[in-house]
Amino acid sequence: MLRASRLRIVGALAAAIAFLAASALTGLSSTAHADGSAVTVIGQNAWDPANNTTLASPSTVTVAQTTNLTDQVVRVSWSNFTPSSTLYYNDATEYPVRVYQCQGTTVTKPVQCAGTTDYDSKHSVNNIADTNLVNTFTSPDGSGYADIALRTTVTDSALGCDATHACSIVVVPNWGGRQPFLPGVSTADCADHSWDSSTDNGGYMEGPCSWGYRIVVPISFSRGASVCDSGDPNFGASGSPMLQRAVDLWRSSLCVGANANRVGYDSGVNEYSARTDFMNGRTDLGFTTQPATSGSRKFVYAPMAVSGVSIAYYVDNANTGKPITNLKLNARLVAKLLTQSYSMTQSCPGSGTQIPCSPEVTGNPSSILMDPEFLALNPDYQPWDYANAISTGTYPLVVQGDSDLTYELTRWIESDPQARAFLNGAADPWGMRVNKYYLPTSSPKYPISSFTANDPGQTNHLPASGSGSCNAGNYACDAWGIQAFWNPISGLDHISNKLLSGQPSSLAPIANCPSNQGVIEGFCPSHPADPPQAVGQRGIFAVVPEADAAAYQFPTAALETTDGHFVQPTTDSMTAALSSMHTNADKVTQQVDHSKSNPDAYPLTMVDYAMVPTCGVASSKATKISQFLNYVGSDAGQVYGTLPGQLAPGFAALSDAQIARTDKAAAAVGTQSCTTDKPPSGGDKPPTNKPGGDNPPANNPPSDNPPTNDGNNNGSNNDTNNSGTNDNGNGSNNNSGDNSSSDSPSNSSSSPTNNDSSAPTKNDLTSNTNTPQNVSFGKPDPDKAGFTRIMLPLLLIIGGALIIGGPAVFVLGKTGAGPVIVSRVKSLFRRG
Repeated sequence: MLRASRLRIVGALAAAIAFLAASALTGLSSTAHADGSAVTVIGQNAWDPANNTTLASPSTVTVAQTTNLTDQVVRVSWSNFTPSSTLYYNDATEYPVRVYQCQGTTVTKPVQCAGTTDYDSKHSVNNIADTNLVNTFTSPDGSGYADIALRTTVTDSALGCDATHACSIVVVPNWGGRQPFLPGVSTADCADHSWDSSTDNGGYMEGPCSWGYRIVVPISFSRGASVCDSGDPNFGASGSPMLQRAVDLWRSSLCVGANANRVGYDSGVNEYSARTDFMNGRTDLGFTTQPATSGSRKFVYAPMAVSGVSIAYYVDNANTGKPITNLKLNARLVAKLLTQSYSMTQSCPGSGTQIPCSPEVTGNPSSILMDPEFLALNPDYQPWDYANAISTGTYPLVVQGDSDLTYELTRWIESDPQARAFLNGAADPWGMRVNKYYLPTSSPKYPISSFTANDPGQTNHLPASGSGSCNAGNYACDAWGIQAFWNPISGLDHISNKLLSGQPSSLAPIANCPSNQGVIEGFCPSHPADPPQAVGQRGIFAVVPEADAAAYQFPTAALETTDGHFVQPTTDSMTAALSSMHTNADKVTQQVDHSKSNPDAYPLTMVDYAMVPTCGVASSKATKISQFLNYVGSDAGQVYGTLPGQLAPGFAALSDAQIARTDKAAAAVGTQSCTTDKPPSGGDKPPTNKPGGDNPPANNPPSDNPPTNDGNNNGSNNDTNNSGTNDNGNGSNNNSGDNSSSDSPSNSSSSPTNNDSSAPTKNDLTSNTNTPQNVSFGKPDPDKAGFTRIMLPLLLIIGGALIIGGPAVFVLGKTGAGPVIVSRVKSLFRRG
């Protein structure tokens, strides 16, 4: 009977596949994007300055995804445009391109588009960096593209784009013409191109000629988590900002319908505060990746998803103006980035600059892109290939305050013998040494749970006029050294936003002294944020959750594993890392054991857990928590996709064992069994990592009682030695250079061996590379032998169907239909 039932399922599934293939052939799925919503629009014929006429073929614009959108990046590409005069954008670029997100689907006026003068004036937007406008260029072959970060009502209430309010992407090319803004010109003549090379092209994008060439592509949005916030939640949760995209998709599916389950979620709370709040009964669920080490509340851990930390970047190629996407990093290079060890041209003695020199980094490379180790690791490029090779943005954007992300990143660095030796003061094979303010005598030893900019730099007081002045009218100025170049940022969500806009965390080394600003002790202390880097001339790195990297399509570095392979963060590589995990003393939570060799595993993989109460919760609330966990562990909750209820891109699905643990936690909270996963007394102490025969200190998880955190952390750092940057990018850094914060885990005093006595060979640096991959779609699950036997004929049927209808690949593999079908069938076999 069971066998017959399975065969009926297989037959029905084969028929469904054949139907989908036939549907694809008849036009029901005619586009090549993953969700079948790519749209190409034909525009007007662009100007051809080489032949003084218009191009023979009309312009086209393609938007890669136009439906079921959320806060994400979408690629907009074009062809048959007028080539720009530069391979980057600035106001002097001839024939530039702007890409806007605009209100409504019929866009007739600039005031509808975020980033235009009229829109910004109407909505009191004072800084172009606060919009998602993209200024860019067209390549010599007439093609180009832009990645625009779309905004929903949650991130831009003025635009008001959501599931019930469609919007548009609008591409505005400046193909020249006589604009009425030109001197002595009162009327437009778009056919008159005699002024094309002598105008401020970037300033006329909203003029009648440019605006008249606009190409409008309507877009629509998926139901977001904001629909869950209109009523009282059934229970509250907080913590793990890295988990936000997954939780938002899950709860946006659950909070509607007759049996709605409203999950209140505060993703602005870091993991330390979430653990503390949960243990003190201030929240119903606490999301974390590290185990709790104190508290008496009875609870169990429920695995939620597998995530990762990514080192994302925009590094543009000087030869093409386009982003480089295949960089590799090892742990020592990342350690250099996080310790202000690059000179940024601040070596001593100074060379006549107003900015003080920095003896702590004298002799070190000016930036990572000029570092011989980096160049050896990435032999496809030389220093002249990088459009912005000495950018302060190469000091990475990092989150300020306590974070499990920070701990996991620095735990990986500490596990590497060469990186650990560098942090302890040993020179790399090319003679570069760590900034002395990050030596163990001045800074907490890795791993740490929060970043601080330790180098106080030097300050010169410059006169208001005369030789060496700061040209500040009647005021004198402070000129800073290296302390201006790196400032951890409050709020993990702000990191990705700043990377999107090319906004480094550095401040202007020379203070801005406007005449209406007060003077403090004879000097003007305001150091404004450095401006965003132009598309085509970027050199900026950031430490972000992989979920953000996937949503925003950031290039991410391939990181070195224990055995010298380089691995990109993908669903496959994060899934592979599960087999390299060490189970902590609580017998539940896990973290990657960096002493294990696994060439396919991404080293910065993490598991997100919910701390679930098993005692003292009202029955109605316990039932809703149990329902939520059951959904997370279900087939639907672990299928990759961007629709409500699915597992967001950038996460890997839970293993069967982890799902069983989540189901067990759902039962425990539902019955209020009062069981607990509290660790043994003394907290958790994972085993010592021993790569290369070294014996570094044990990696202890961060304490749940760091003295610099007041328990009400919303992404900020209360360390008085580092004020960091605020949301506007302004602020000051008054580090004393003596960081005695005890919020990092304690370590033993054993000294690592320095294995850097000779330079690594080329094979050490360049072998075993992996080709970067996109995040895959489809729930991973180990094959069962019986399942394989029954699926083999089905796969043959699928193959025949695909010969008939190739587009069905997109229906099954990309839209989520395929994973859902396979997942349901496998579920039936498991139950059978």
